[in-house]
Amino acid sequence: MQPLSIIIGGCWIAFLYFTYQEKSEAASLTEKQLLIQQAQIVLKTQEQSNKLDVDLKKISLDQARVAFETQQSEKELTTTRLATEVELKKQEVLLNRLKEKQQEQEVRYSTSYRSSYEMTLNAIKVREFSKELNDYKVSLLFALKNESTVNYEVSYIAVEYYMGVPKPDLGEAQPGIGFAPIGTPPSLVNSAAETGALEWSSLGPPNASYWGPAHGSMGGWDLLVTPSTKFNGPNTGTVVPGGRTRFGYDYMVRARPGTYLGFVVDWIINRANGGSDDVNYVNRIVQLPEGNAEVVVER
Repeated sequence: MQPLSIIIGGCWIAFLYFTYQEKSEAASLTEKQLLIQQAQIVLKTQEQSNKLDVDLKKISLDQARVAFETQQSEKELTTTRLATEVELKKQEVLLNRLKEKQQEQEVRYSTSYRSSYEMTLNAIKVREFSKELNDYKVSLLFALKNESTVNYEVSYIAVEYYMGVPKPDLGEAQPGIGFAPIGTPPSLVNSAAETGALEWSSLGPPNASYWGPAHGSMGGWDLLVTPSTKFNGPNTGTVVPGGRTRFGYDYMVRARPGTYLGFVVDWIINRANGGSDDVNYVNRIVQLPEGNAEVVVER
């Protein structure tokens, strides 16, 4: 019995050993599987963590790029705004200069003296006086208008009259053809006028007037005032803006047909304080007609 008991006990022990060994191996396998699963979970968690870290870095980079682009845009906007402000300032300075010039011109325009004039000559045959001479009526009309915005003074005004005779030699421009400009008659304020093809001869002293207070204040032009000049004569004195100085004279002329007559009107405003701009003259030339036609010269 004892040997049998020992054998049975050994078998039980062997059974228990092998059973434990199997369970131990199963437990070890389970443990290893759990470790593998744990490692897989750790690996997956690490991958997700790495991916999340990469995503966070991408987001950070995008944020940095957006911030940089925003900063660049703001810098460009600031540069553009500053350039615009500088350009606007330049335009403002230029506009102010233009306004100043405009104001200066307006002041100069408002205080300057301007005038316009009209002068008409007409000649008509009245009768035949002799075989060679006719009697003519020659009329002079003159108007001087104050185009300024301020008053001015007509200090001196005169009408002169000349006869023009063609020169014997006009110069040969082409074979058999003489050519020369007619020229203009001289005047009290323009002694340098060129005679041209005509020799001018005065037909008498000028019909001249001066404004009394102006005498002695016209500088070198005071020499125009002679004993025959009318004191405070007609057409002198103050002329308001838009006002006119008008006069007309008729003359009887006995001369040959074709004779040239030259009329000159001279005038000085504001006592010639403005220099040559205040000293003026205008002339017209009329040729006496052969027949009864009226000759009119105007401008």
